[in-house]
Amino acid sequence: MKQRDKLIRYFLTMSLLSCMVNHATAMVNIHYKGSIKYSTCGIKTQNINVDLGTWLTKSQNGFGSAQNTQSDWVEFTLDFECPDSMSLLNGQFQGASESSGKYLSLDKGNGYSTGAAIEIQSYENASHRWVNRNINTLYNFMKNEAVNKGNTSLKVRARYVQTHTKLTQGKANASVTFVVQAN
Repeated sequence: MKQRDKLIRYFLTMSLLSCMVNHATAMVNIHYKGSIKYSTCGIKTQNINVDLGTWLTKSQNGFGSAQNTQSDWVEFTLDFECPDSMSLLNGQFQGASESSGKYLSLDKGNGYSTGAAIEIQSYENASHRWVNRNINTLYNFMKNEAVNKGNTSLKVRARYVQTHTKLTQGKANASVTFVVQAN
């Protein structure tokens, strides 16, 4: 009987140990997911349609009369909501640029105008002047006190520029995306 009790204790002990060993070797994979982002301004202004007007290809003077002439400026505003920690507003106008990179290229295809592009400027509050903005180039648009904690606006204007000696008639449309960059 003592032999039998020892044998039972032995098997019970081994059973418990084998359970512990199985539990000790069990593994769990833990995956973490998330992101860390810079604080940046949100864009309150949604899709804007800017009507640059209708212009003649063979004007006596002004836009359409010669290369490097321009149409009238058309102004609009981009509105942002910025966090309290924001002291800079960096961004860029992203789109198809014409060969110099200075202007926004017009859409191409049948029925579209050729020989012109769109010039974009933004207003600098600090210097109280309008500044040319090349396409696909990152700029600092506002600094420190100009970024009003909460609501901030950026004044922008655009116009046609005749980029070639020959200007053809047709649709003169283009699209650009303003992208706010993390500071």
